[in-house]
Amino acid sequence: MRTFVILAILLLATTGSRAQDSAAIQVRNKWCNHKDSIMVFEGGFNVLQVYGKNIDPKEIGLRSLHNKLRLDIPEIKGDTVNVTAMPMETDEAMKVAVINRKSGKVLKEVTVYAQTKPEPRASLGTKIKSGMADKKEVLNESYLRTYYPNSSYCYPYKILSYTFKAKKGNVPMQVEVKGFDVPVEVKTLIKDLPANGVAEFTNINAVCPDCYEKRLKDIKIVIK
Repeated sequence: MRTFVILAILLLATTGSRAQDSAAIQVRNKWCNHKDSIMVFEGGFNVLQVYGKNIDPKEIGLRSLHNKLRLDIPEIKGDTVNVTAMPMETDEAMKVAVINRKSGKVLKEVTVYAQTKPEPRASLGTKIKSGMADKKEVLNESYLRTYYPNSSYCYPYKILSYTFKAKKGNVPMQVEVKGFDVPVEVKTLIKDLPANGVAEFTNINAVCPDCYEKRLKDIKIVIK
């Protein structure tokens, strides 16, 4: 009887430890700002990161449980395991297993959802994307930024240059800008625009860390 009780206690302790370890393991896509579920993007850059309190990254690996989700060789950076993921379709949910690299034992299974990567777009600040906008709100913004429409994908694009166009009275004006900031010359032209005047950011060139330079869609803002 005593032996049975000891074995039961050990079994409960082991089960609790396993559950605790599983709960402590976190998995996310580095280039996705969606926190509620794990998203990967077909045609995009996806790095699945595995980390957790009191977890040795040298002992952790990832295994795809779906033939349409390919995983590269894991790399360790600090206390985090990084694995490049390449989804081959977006029609169904896919499973990934977190494993102990020595024993091959599955420590946790997570569901990964795939989407098609949208094309990046430019915005003035984080909110002004095109259409009608209050002049004061436009003048309060100092940078062009990039975003992905209706997507949580967040691989960084950096704006290299753009052309600003507006009319001063009836005279067309054009300013060539290097970088992503909005210089005083551009703000002065915006300030002088009348109601229903148009401010255009065109020829917007952007680049990401692992891709060629890309031309983004124009921003056309009508001043209220």
